[in-house]
Amino acid sequence: MKTIFLMLAFFFCVFSTLFAQNDSVEISVQGHVWDKNSKKPIAKATAVLFELDEEGILTEICSQALDSTASYYFKIKINKDYKVVAGNGVYLANESKFSTKGLEYPKNEMVSFIFERNIGLVMGCNYYDPITFENIYFAPQSYFLGKESKYILDKVVHLLLRHPNVELEIEGHSDLAETEDSFSLADSRAKGAIKYLYDMGISPEKLNWTSNGNTKVNDKGENISHSATFRIVGIAGK
Repeated sequence: MKTIFLMLAFFFCVFSTLFAQNDSVEISVQGHVWDKNSKKPIAKATAVLFELDEEGILTEICSQALDSTASYYFKIKINKDYKVVAGNGVYLANESKFSTKGLEYPKNEMVSFIFERNIGLVMGCNYYDPITFENIYFAPQSYFLGKESKYILDKVVHLLLRHPNVELEIEGHSDLAETEDSFSLADSRAKGAIKYLYDMGISPEKLNWTSNGNTKVNDKGENISHSATFRIVGIAGK
């Protein structure tokens, strides 16, 4: 009986320490939402905090309607992946991802972490505007849209439905190291993504496509030869 009691006391001590360590860590994310060009705060913008699970599925945690300072603040938890999405009816939505996983901190001490994430929004776009989307990637010699690719395309659908005046171009990629018929494969990848967006209700007039069968890396040095990429090419009426 005494042994059982000692074991229970031991486990109670361990769990108490663990919970105390978690309670001793305060984590938050804060920032401003501003016009990407002028750096001026965007009044009446909205900031929304999402948590991402292991499969990249989003869960909305909370949102804030911002005042004239356009500043936001959210308390968050350790060992989580997050993103903050900011928008305003006039501006295109933009986001910032971050993670609280792997944070190192002294045990049994009160510690505070603050993530600074300012988010810039733009009203108008041109061919080289730096608003980017996540690329979708394909298995070698394939144009099959996997689960992750469809998840990314669903986010594209969400943006286009919220901003029906946006015109988007999709470019399919491949290279000769992947297949001798790389240009045809790149073409199929772009068309597959376009068809998915069509099927989700996006107007064909808002979508353009192109392909590159000799892609190696982008201007950031990332290998995109097995991908399809997106860029905003215009705003109707601008």
